[in-house]
Amino acid sequence: MKTTLKKIQQEEHSHCILCGQNNQQGLKLDFDLKKDGSIEASFKCSKDLEGYNNIMHGGVISALLDSIMTNCLFAHGIKALTAELSTRFMTPVKTKGIVRLRANIEKSSGSYYILKASLTQGQTVKAKATGKFIAFFKNPTVKNDSAVTEGVSAA
Repeated sequence: MKTTLKKIQQEEHSHCILCGQNNQQGLKLDFDLKKDGSIEASFKCSKDLEGYNNIMHGGVISALLDSIMTNCLFAHGIKALTAELSTRFMTPVKTKGIVRLRANIEKSSGSYYILKASLTQGQTVKAKATGKFIAFFKNPTVKNDSAVTEGVSAA
């Protein structure tokens, strides 16, 4: 599935500000697919992402959570557009240190997907998101094994 993720990223997101490998100003996030079908990424923060002094901009946080959910779908051979994004900001994200992102598919029905994501800094969950996605392409060659579909049920 890592190959599927990289292939779809190159086809659809090569210049994405967050995951695009061809965007010189981008973060070039690298995603790690877990056995349970979830996906993770981490990166070092910088002041370039700040809103208030020393605090990451809320729009950047929302974009990061949207990106990890989108790439989770890519890893499963699904190209989808965000239909709805709900972000819960729990505590400020500092522009110093490492941020960890995680996403998983919660539910699916036909071409409709619900995903959950979190942003952690240190040991603290700083933000969470729920995203609703509509698929416009599903790769029939990507098989969903029990580890991937565990926790995924019809909506």
